[in-house]
Amino acid sequence: MTIGPLMAYWLRDRGIWGVLIFTIAFAILGALALAPTYTTALMAGFAFGFTLGFPAVVIGTVGGAVLCYIGARRWAAERVHQLFIDHPKWEVIRRALTEETPGKTLWIVFLMRLSPVLPFGTTNIIMATCGVPMPIYIFGTILGLIPRLGLIALAAAGAENLDFSKGESWWLLAFGLLATGLAIVIMAMMGKRALDRATRSHGLEAASSPQ
Repeated sequence: MTIGPLMAYWLRDRGIWGVLIFTIAFAILGALALAPTYTTALMAGFAFGFTLGFPAVVIGTVGGAVLCYIGARRWAAERVHQLFIDHPKWEVIRRALTEETPGKTLWIVFLMRLSPVLPFGTTNIIMATCGVPMPIYIFGTILGLIPRLGLIALAAAGAENLDFSKGESWWLLAFGLLATGLAIVIMAMMGKRALDRATRSHGLEAASSPQ
């Protein structure tokens, strides 16, 4: 058995203390971009069930994002500036985030969080150093993460009650995971298309500007 399942069983045995340990540890690891959101959502759903696991993974993820935001604003500005120079697509997103109304900025943050195509840790740093206001950053992060983290935690929580000695349980688990994966792929595709539309005008402006 690998470290992930072992840790999940250990946390589940700790009861409410396991929930607190998971949430705090995940926030710290998430701030350092060391905790993938999918893995932790699976672990939380399996260890604590959906009722406790889903809030724990959302709080841990948002807590890590806030810590990363604070650190990035202080220490990562120069590195991110070079990232914009090397990756024109990120420059398009930066322009869309900083040159729009608060409502449009919130919409773009939501889309960036909804789609798992964009690395979570990288987007934390990008949005922090671009000057996205913290309330918009937090609210957009919560709205964007809830659908996919909820689906993953729900699927893992269902596995908690399966009796694998029965053959039909394997089919039930496989169907649940397949449905979850399909829903996440659909959300990713929709989010990417919407993000492309939201940033298209800025991309055209950047492409037409003199080099």
